[in-house]
Parts: sequence; C-alpha cells; structure tokens
Amino acid sequence: MKNHSREKTPAKTIAKLTKRTVGALRQKAFILGLPLGRSSREWTKEDLRELKRYARQKPPATTIAKFAKSMRRTVAAVKRKASRHGLLVGHRR
Repeated sequence: MKNHSREKTPAKTIAKLTKRTVGALRQKAFILGLPLGRSSREWTKEDLRELKRYARQKPPATTIAKFAKSMRRTVAAVKRKASRHGLLVGHRR
C-alpha cells in the first residue's frame, strides 16, 4: 500500500488489487498515516478554454453543476479554477 500511496494510484484501483473495500483501504491508510486522497486530473488548455467560454455566457446556458459534470469535475474544482483565473461563475447578482 505504501508504494501505491506514493505513486498516487486511485484508492479504487488499490482496493481491487488487494481485494478490499475502498472504506477499509482508507481506514488502514489513515491508521498507517499514509496519504490516500483522490487523484486529480490536470487542467488542459482545452479545459481552460471551455471554462472561459462558460464564464463569458450571460446568462449561462446551463447551471454550474451541469457544466462541472460535463467536464467530469466537481463544482468546487470548477469554481476554484475560475477564481484563480479571475473568472466569475456560479451565482451572480
């Protein structure tokens, strides 16, 4: 488990390899003090273009939740990335 933790292998994959549940795997990693978080995908230039295109829409064609799902990212990840690039997404008043 230590080798997989360092390699950033997703918990689901490690669980399958060790024939354990993901919950059991996370619990054991916590006890051993191993980092076993979610693996994140890097933002590509195309992802950023799509985010900027969405931010420019007034009013947006879809909700931020639907947009995030189409990008296969969480709403929080989309909002965080938009904020870092100075883009406004989500609720506007």
